[in-house]
Amino acid sequence: MPHLRATVAGLILALVLPACTPAVPDEDRVATLAALDGLHRWLENAPPTEDVAFGFQCLDAWSWFMFAEWHPDPAVRAGAATAVDARLGALHSPPTWTGVTLSYWALALRLMAHRALPIEAHLAQLADVDVAGALTQTSATTRWWTLALLQQAGASVDAPDPAGTFLASRLTAGDSSRPIALSHVYSLYHEIAPMTDLGLAPLGGLTPALTTEADALARTVMEFAATTRDTDALAEALVTSALLAHRGTDAYRTGLRTLLARQNPDGSFQSARDAQRPDRTTDHYRHVVVVATFALLTSLVEYEPAVGG
Repeated sequence: MPHLRATVAGLILALVLPACTPAVPDEDRVATLAALDGLHRWLENAPPTEDVAFGFQCLDAWSWFMFAEWHPDPAVRAGAATAVDARLGALHSPPTWTGVTLSYWALALRLMAHRALPIEAHLAQLADVDVAGALTQTSATTRWWTLALLQQAGASVDAPDPAGTFLASRLTAGDSSRPIALSHVYSLYHEIAPMTDLGLAPLGGLTPALTTEADALARTVMEFAATTRDTDALAEALVTSALLAHRGTDAYRTGLRTLLARQNPDGSFQSARDAQRPDRTTDHYRHVVVVATFALLTSLVEYEPAVGG
């Protein structure tokens, strides 16, 4: 009888597991989980964030947030949830209201709202801020990112206008065939991420034409980024491809393996542009870590919020 029960249980598992996990972990999954272990250790051992730049603090919280949401190990998720709540709870509004600090604050508020942390006082304070004025000197992509995340957090701000985005510019006459550049990889990532609520929901809010353009650009951006030495751009392209359901392409697999090969021995990731920047407490340095975390976690089969429809 025990053998029969074990056989039946095995058959049930064989029928159920393929729906949610690979039949056997392939080498990319094994390598990705190992890379995530290294990143997790690096985050745990990183210096305290109290005295670093405001943007760095927000990005640090985002890394922990993603581990709390998507890591396949429940124990890692639970520990990360405690870490992100502590970091978000310690955050205060930026010392000055600029387009850059506002974009970081929008990210932090969206994370706070998702974690069901108290943000009423923050939203009340934001009501007295000249948001439109602070965003005047920023790019259309940054405005889109900031306003979309602020809206998702519950702030009363103007709706973001897709007409001025990079995606929309690709549809204008004579512009759709321009060669892809690093700035385009950045723009597409920072437009698609808030369109999917930072990867927490399916893509929404785009016209059919813009959706088609985003789908086509994901492939082009992925192929371009994999040929560059810019780890930041490569990770951004991988995230964009995952959010647009292109994880099964050869270009995506190549890009993922390239990213894995670029992990530092200490578990972090570093852009080629950081070679002359030894200070690891800058916003830019932490941005590479964040998008690499985003890319690795959204490559796993367990990640489904944005691609599941």
